[in-house]
Amino acid sequence: MIEINNITRWILMLVAVGCTIRIVTCALQMAADPDEASTYKKRIKHAIMFAIIAVTAFGIKTAVVSYF
Repeated sequence: MIEINNITRWILMLVAVGCTIRIVTCALQMAADPDEASTYKKRIKHAIMFAIIAVTAFGIKTAVVSYF
């Protein structure tokens, strides 16, 4: 069970780092190409939504495992 918790922590960390990199990359591309700003804003919004859903899913998993 300890290995599963460690793997879960690493996955959450990778999700956070990956989303941060994606948001920074999109922001830089948006600054470089203002004509495509709406596309990059949508991509940033999707990255944030992915991070929220991932953290919520792992929170639910943790609650279920600790309950049972």
